[in-house]
Amino acid sequence: MSYVVVENPANEPMKIGNYNAGVISTPGMHYTPVLFSDYECTRQFHQMERDVYEHKKKNNGFGRDLKTPKSLYVILGLPLVLLGGAGVCKFFTKIFRR
Repeated sequence: MSYVVVENPANEPMKIGNYNAGVISTPGMHYTPVLFSDYECTRQFHQMERDVYEHKKKNNGFGRDLKTPKSLYVILGLPLVLLGGAGVCKFFTKIFRR
């Protein structure tokens, strides 16, 4: 049994140059993790929290005094005054009817 290889244009080398993709080399050194003490980590975390708080306070008005609008007092207070007045009227009518 003999095999015949047919010339196929897809098997010919491409016309874009050589096939050299480069040499793969291993890294010169491996990553070594840096270990911190618990004290150092806590100090850096508190410093980061302080920086975030100061940045929010500076840019967004975080922590400033906000006054309640007087219209809200009127809207919430008017029904309370009316109900309270009705209760006082009932109380006095019960006392003085006797």
